[in-house]
Amino acid sequence: GTDQQTVGYSTRGNSDDFMYDGDLASNGKIFAMTPEVGSGSDNFWPSTSRILPLAQENLYPNIYLSNIAGNYPLLQQTEIADSSGDGFVERGEKFYLLLTIRNKGLDSAHNVTLQLESSSPIIQIPNDPIDLGTIGPVSNKFDSVQCSALQLAQNGVTVNIFATITEQTGRIIRDTIPVYIGKKIVNTVFSD
Repeated sequence: GTDQQTVGYSTRGNSDDFMYDGDLASNGKIFAMTPEVGSGSDNFWPSTSRILPLAQENLYPNIYLSNIAGNYPLLQQTEIADSSGDGFVERGEKFYLLLTIRNKGLDSAHNVTLQLESSSPIIQIPNDPIDLGTIGPVSNKFDSVQCSALQLAQNGVTVNIFATITEQTGRIIRDTIPVYIGKKIVNTVFSD
């Protein structure tokens, strides 16, 4: 909507007007927005003591919006499929890491690779990078990797698997997948 419809006051001459002048034929489509930050008591000129907190509050949303404007492949979900079928990785057991990589961006991510590395030798994983190819805009790519826990692994230990995603532009995105060795025991206490 217009500035009068959305914020209730005139905002002529701002960057949104400059970027979106309505002439799609010659200028193409540019989505522009101007977020307002702070509270009503900040007005348009917050006190000096409020500037840093307001900037910190808005840092993540601005980085996120910048990322999704292009391609943004992330490790979205991991599941463990173990050979015993109980969902727990036990000593000496082979298992699969079921991975969902999602491109949250509005552009395709090309030449996407995934590299996995274990924080401990008790979890054996392939060292070769996984070529995921192209992941379309706002799309998922699924893969699975066979791993194993050595027999000498100690129960009750969490081993981290470090995931590194790279893509054509050179962006590097890192994540951590915790793998718990053994069965977690949950004590539930009920009282009436």
